[in-house]
Amino acid sequence: MLTAVLSDARLPSEGYVLYCRSMKEEFDFATTKEAAKIIGVDYRTLENWRSRNKNGNGNEYPNLKHTKVGKKIFYFKKSLMEFIRKNTVGEE
Repeated sequence: MLTAVLSDARLPSEGYVLYCRSMKEEFDFATTKEAAKIIGVDYRTLENWRSRNKNGNGNEYPNLKHTKVGKKIFYFKKSLMEFIRKNTVGEE
């Protein structure tokens, strides 16, 4: 079983830090609304993608890595950055 602790220490615009006791590791997270802002979609779009992937119909929907702590959903910022990288067209 994965045991996680959400840190109360939060700096403005830096998201959340989740410490996983069983993995002895920290991860940077964003809430659904923060994640939506990062990738440039409405938060309801993320909820839609999450729901469709859960029901097994998610082949055409992005499967962004996320976790649930209590009733809150948190997206891995690393997964969001990977989504942006994969969907960037052209060169910088």
